[in-house]
Amino acid sequence: MKTPNVIIIGDFLKDLDDEHTICLAAKLHRDGVINLACVVGNLKPAELRARGAKGTLKCLGLPDIPVGVGSVVYDGKPYPYEAEVPYLADASEVVVDGLSLMKDTLANYADKSVILILQSGLTDGGYLFGSNPT
Repeated sequence: MKTPNVIIIGDFLKDLDDEHTICLAAKLHRDGVINLACVVGNLKPAELRARGAKGTLKCLGLPDIPVGVGSVVYDGKPYPYEAEVPYLADASEVVVDGLSLMKDTLANYADKSVILILQSGLTDGGYLFGSNPT
């Protein structure tokens, strides 16, 4: 059976469901059940959310999984606690253009297919489908 490639899009640091998803995906990735291809953090402030996802992956021993910055989704205000985690990755450790990251990731697979997990606003998934990735 072919190991499925997975992309996760989430609003990390907003609440715990996205963090739980990354923890489970990391375990499945290490066990060879999935190939966690990349992660994108969206929802204002999207860069902060991407840095949180990258920091989580680093804590879980997967620093090489690329993480991109997704869309703002809407102009809401984050809660102060969202930026007060000790494991935030540096901004230089995330890919600025999450859409390009996802398109490039898809292009790396011969069958151009992935399992797309949309944990937050569907905006980035819509942008990916609308961009006609090859």
